[in-house]
Amino acid sequence: MTYAKLTEGILTYAPKLLIINDAKVWNASEAEYIAQGWYPVIRTDAPETEDGYYAEHYWEQEGNQIIQKWETKVAEPTAEELLAIITGEAE
Repeated sequence: MTYAKLTEGILTYAPKLLIINDAKVWNASEAEYIAQGWYPVIRTDAPETEDGYYAEHYWEQEGNQIIQKWETKVAEPTAEELLAIITGEAE
């Protein structure tokens, strides 16, 4: 499991070594990570999109988890597509 903190939409991943009560803990439990402010990261699959669209991920904290979510956006035209539009060669 991967643990992180979410700050203004940006993930900061937890270190492998936690310092708990002046002791070094290499294999911390989920409860120990959460107590230190690090939450499990739940990754999800990108949704299928139609032509001309793409999926962009973002992160959202829900309770004691950070979940990857997706937003469908309109794709920007490529340089070739823009040139075709400008020159009147677009379909």
